[in-house]
Amino acid sequence: MLRREIDPREIYRALFRGWYWLVLFIVGGGLLGLIFTKLRPPRYQAVAALRVDLMGEDFGHLGWPQKRDLLSPVRVLLLGDATLEQIPGMLGDMIEVRPPAEMRDQLRLNDYESEWLLGVVSTDPAQAAAIANAWAQAAVTQLEQSVEHAALASAIETELNDLGCETKGKNPAAWDCAEGAPADRVDPLIEEWGNHMTASRGIPAELTFEPIREASPPDQPIYWGRGVVILAGALLGALVGIGLSLVWMSSEA
Repeated sequence: MLRREIDPREIYRALFRGWYWLVLFIVGGGLLGLIFTKLRPPRYQAVAALRVDLMGEDFGHLGWPQKRDLLSPVRVLLLGDATLEQIPGMLGDMIEVRPPAEMRDQLRLNDYESEWLLGVVSTDPAQAAAIANAWAQAAVTQLEQSVEHAALASAIETELNDLGCETKGKNPAAWDCAEGAPADRVDPLIEEWGNHMTASRGIPAELTFEPIREASPPDQPIYWGRGVVILAGALLGALVGIGLSLVWMSSEA
């Protein structure tokens, strides 16, 4: 049996003859996508805000892109286990205790220059606001502790410099002391300095921060991804319409 080759022009003609069916499937697919987004439980996002910046002579000339790189440890700290583990205890029975890895799924952290937005997504608007405010409070507590340790490490570093010690090259964890530096004083200071540096978690002593806005329960839900779902439905409808047009053309042939 000989197979008949399909002329591409025949495909175009088949699609043109059935254009109304194609449009119908596209619209129908888009409507199904819209219905799907409507059937999903509504989600709400509440946002608390912190002001985070670097102050001092060493940072005054830097633009925000450079500061943002230096503030990368702040992002790690805000989303870190130590910060998130405080939230359930601050809210009591309002939320169930979950591992930090699961909590991060509903957190949204964005920074706009010195304004850091701590967003929380939940199906309960009151819960979203409560978690956002608890997250901001826990973040401030963690930042305070880290800055305190960074300041203590900086003071010890100055004392070590006065004793003739300095860090080796680009390795801040290695110290090189001048001959004759008192080991009985230097060694404990270096150990204490290392402990404070570890506890600071990379946060610089020059960091400034403060809460600038509390979260409030949102009135309207958010519809992230609605456009993508509708577009996917429309594309699926288009593929179905094209497929049916080709089947119809084959049956006619």
